[in-house]
Amino acid sequence: MEPILDPKALIPYWAASFSQRDYMRFLTVIDNYCRKRELLYTLNNRELKIRGEPTRFAMLALEDLARRCAAAGEGEWPDLVRERLEALHHSAIFEQEFAEKADRYNYAKGFLAVRLYAPSYIAHFDKDQLLGQQVADDLYAMLVFDLGAVLKNVDPSRLVKWKVTTGVALQDALENMRVRQNAARVLLSGSLNGKVPVDQLGKWG
Repeated sequence: MEPILDPKALIPYWAASFSQRDYMRFLTVIDNYCRKRELLYTLNNRELKIRGEPTRFAMLALEDLARRCAAAGEGEWPDLVRERLEALHHSAIFEQEFAEKADRYNYAKGFLAVRLYAPSYIAHFDKDQLLGQQVADDLYAMLVFDLGAVLKNVDPSRLVKWKVTTGVALQDALENMRVRQNAARVLLSGSLNGKVPVDQLGKWG
């Protein structure tokens, strides 16, 4: 195992929600998780990689996990790390299947979503790996694949294979988000009223 446990280690951007002390505690929780399972791993500023497995927890996934922990009590961190890393690991099989079909836009567009980030965060990505557009001085709309347990940035080379523009992909991503939001409202309404309106079911897909 190669944990980064140097107390003077710089906090990577994905862990910006942590203080130095909390960042070190977070690394210790990850290290304990891997040691208990006898997993060899490497962790750097861009990803957590479990050796011998295809699973990579990239910057977006690490930031999400860091935010979840920062918002919870320290006593909850081991369970949060375990649940999240196991979910991400199990999703790796689907990711492989998805990757085989993602060159077909009719398939891939159903997984598109948009996430907003500050330009200072975007600066930590390689520009040739990003797809999106600046929507305000302090906001960048990044096109991502929402695979449930993990978000993956969309590689710009996809556009050539899909034969669509960035604008079209962003519009389809926003439509997906509107559909999901409507589905959540219907589910919430149904749970509060004791039923889900049947006439809304066709609007979820």
